[in-house]
Amino acid sequence: RVTYDGWYGSQSFSKEMPLINGSQLHDLRVEAYINEFNNTTNLPPARREKYIKDNFLSTTVPPNTIFTEDEMEAYLSGKTYNWLDAVTQNAYQQNHAVSFSGAGDKGSYFMSFNYNQQEGLMKNVSYERYTGKINLDQMVKPWLKVGTNTTFVYQVGHPVADDNTFPVALRADPLLPISGEYWYMKYGTEESQSNNNPIRDLNVVRDANQARLMSSNFININPIKGLDIRSTFSIDYMSKEDYTYYSTETTQSYKASADGQAKHRKDKMLNWQWDNTVSYKTLIKEKHRISAVLGANMSYYSQNWNSLDVKGFGNDFFSYKAIAGASKKEDFGVNSDFWTYSMASVFLRAGYVYDSIFGNLFISLGHFISGKYPKIKNISIVEKLWRKIQPKELYLRYETPLFTYCFSYTAISLLALVLPNKNGTDIVVASALYLLLYFVGMARKCGRNEQYYEKNIGQ
Repeated sequence: RVTYDGWYGSQSFSKEMPLINGSQLHDLRVEAYINEFNNTTNLPPARREKYIKDNFLSTTVPPNTIFTEDEMEAYLSGKTYNWLDAVTQNAYQQNHAVSFSGAGDKGSYFMSFNYNQQEGLMKNVSYERYTGKINLDQMVKPWLKVGTNTTFVYQVGHPVADDNTFPVALRADPLLPISGEYWYMKYGTEESQSNNNPIRDLNVVRDANQARLMSSNFININPIKGLDIRSTFSIDYMSKEDYTYYSTETTQSYKASADGQAKHRKDKMLNWQWDNTVSYKTLIKEKHRISAVLGANMSYYSQNWNSLDVKGFGNDFFSYKAIAGASKKEDFGVNSDFWTYSMASVFLRAGYVYDSIFGNLFISLGHFISGKYPKIKNISIVEKLWRKIQPKELYLRYETPLFTYCFSYTAISLLALVLPNKNGTDIVVASALYLLLYFVGMARKCGRNEQYYEKNIGQ
């Protein structure tokens, strides 16, 4: 079976925050200055009104001291500048996926390939992803089964270069002409050095890519009846690179006196795990159930990263790609870290269960009593209990050996008695109740047919 799915689309801001226009900002600023002046001045009324008229209400700069010439020109011409529109865009996106799948008596397979491309709502931002996946489960021989679940993802894109670009553009002065001439944003005659010019932020170059492989593979061998050998190997590998270049035209470079600044960051991660088990179970004379499991596990994890921060390029010809051209050696920043850990373990578990500890004691006793007193069967509660203890598909009791439960819960009960606490009684009661129910369950036979056991226990 072959399938294809694809679509094209676009995205834009569906609900935009209402912003004040240039005229509204002018009136608001004038009102704020007048209120502040009236609250702090001691001038007589006549001189006060003249000062307000000359310094706040005048359309000429100077004597107007709260607006720049560009702002006053925008106000008089009725203009409003939307800085957010200057750094955002309507973004297009597409997605394509093709898959192949099939199944038969001996196994199944599924393969898919996917391509996804998106433009960001911020200019110069984009993202691409390539994905391949394969799931395979195949019975090679009646005694041999193999399978894999593998995914590979490669991502490349241009992330947002500066997280402040959007909020600064959103809060920008609507009377300030959109331009890349100034390094910092302005409000009237005040320059805010904490707000970089969003237009200059568009000159920041940022490239990133990431490759990741995730795979889980197994082989299962059943050479003889009751013997199961299984090996599973899983791996997770990731390689990531991030490059940023603040050109000589960016405020970030200007603020740091960097004359061009490049940053490199590389990360790698490897994690693998290998699990192996050999298990055997058998039924002897339809009463003795023997099981054993031998297992070994190994796991490994490593991660490392390194980073470079260099300055002093003088020009923007090679961006971040030629860091040897950086001249400010005393300002270089180099850092890295590596760590690794691994673990190995081996375990052995064996179990023995006799078909029924109490044999048919409870059931035989029931038959004896009902034979002596036939009317007892007519009692509702007795009838219900009798049906409950008849042989049926109560095979769950064989999944864990009796001695495991006995030892574990007896240990818990003794611990609660030796080290009492406010919940000690609850633990003892719960453990005793569990053991009672477990022994009753062990007394109920599941049948003596080996095929019946395999059919119900093996599933």
